[in-house]
Amino acid sequence: MDMLTVPLLVTVFVQVAEAVRLPNCRPDGTFDINTTLNKSDVICDEFSIDDVIVWSMTTSSGSEIIFGNCSANGACAIPPQNFVTLSRNIRSDNSTLKLNDVRDPVVGGVTITCSVQGDPTQSASCTLDHIYPAEVESCTVQTNTEAFTAELQCNISKVKSSIGRYQCLWYRGTSQASQVEFLDKTTFDPVPHDEPKLFKGSCSLTSNLFARGGSYYYRAVVYPGETEKVTEPIVLEEPAKPEMECTPNPWTASSTQLSCTCRTTSAGQPPGMLQYTRGGTGLVGSGEFGALALDLPPQTVSPDDLGKDTAFFTCKVQWAGNSPRDTHIVELEEDSSNLPLILGLTFGLVGGLLLLVLVLVIVYCCCCTKTPGTDEWSDRGADTFDDTYYRNEAHYPYSRQTPGGFFE
Repeated sequence: MDMLTVPLLVTVFVQVAEAVRLPNCRPDGTFDINTTLNKSDVICDEFSIDDVIVWSMTTSSGSEIIFGNCSANGACAIPPQNFVTLSRNIRSDNSTLKLNDVRDPVVGGVTITCSVQGDPTQSASCTLDHIYPAEVESCTVQTNTEAFTAELQCNISKVKSSIGRYQCLWYRGTSQASQVEFLDKTTFDPVPHDEPKLFKGSCSLTSNLFARGGSYYYRAVVYPGETEKVTEPIVLEEPAKPEMECTPNPWTASSTQLSCTCRTTSAGQPPGMLQYTRGGTGLVGSGEFGALALDLPPQTVSPDDLGKDTAFFTCKVQWAGNSPRDTHIVELEEDSSNLPLILGLTFGLVGGLLLLVLVLVIVYCCCCTKTPGTDEWSDRGADTFDDTYYRNEAHYPYSRQTPGGFFE
């Protein structure tokens, strides 16, 4: 007896720890009454085998109606109305409420509740939605080149929700991988259909394109009915890196205008736009979408720009978050057009200096050395005495005044 009791106690403990739930209700707390599929059974489970299950209904006006209850032995009280049928399965520990009348005025907007008798914390509810599942005629995607977005739209030819649950869930996938990305949820306002009690409409979404090349598709899930529709794939191609050619290159001091041409072999798909910036941020020129070449608008460059960000010119292909680019930096080189003037000034300066040096040398030599023949002793040896000079009367007039003079 004890061996049988212990497993029973363990089982009861595990089941009590679980909350009562309605497993075939939707995560948003709704239950679709689809007359085309005859889907009308609401199931309640996750309760103890000893619990008494109570089924009730709350109308859209707030009135509560008790349908009846189901005991642990599987017996269910017969509701006074013929609106529902109750049952309980002892083996699987669940209880079922079957809707016998699924007409829209009866069930539309009604909330069904399953609860444990005597324990108000153990209950679960969902709202009945009388639906006609959405018939999706088409879903299309178009790319917006300027905004680099995908324009999505689905056309619904027939649909109905008694609680106004008209919405679309959007997903994006790629053929290169199985991963699907949830994008957003949108709603739409239906308009009356030609058929009574039915509606039609369309839902749309604008989403940024994925900033990477590849093949992508979009999937829409339309409610009510969870009808799925996939668009045709779109192919994205990243642009090729552009190249700049600028003149003069290098820049010269006498130049005032900088001319550049930017070219790329591919603008991408959808096509991007060539753009010029100066200083990294200032936009100075834009081309047309898909154009493969763009000339730089006239730009004035001065020596004051050298070494600053205004000497940086960048060309890029504007394409989502991936924009390949090329940069030209203005660098200074001596202006070859002034070469004759520079050479003339240089040679003139050097010639003048050489002439000045030559004059100084001549003056210096003249001051330090007499002209040959002017020095009376210059041709005489240091140890030689020649009296011829003094015998000459012209030089020494007193040589013959006395007989037997000095040199006789």
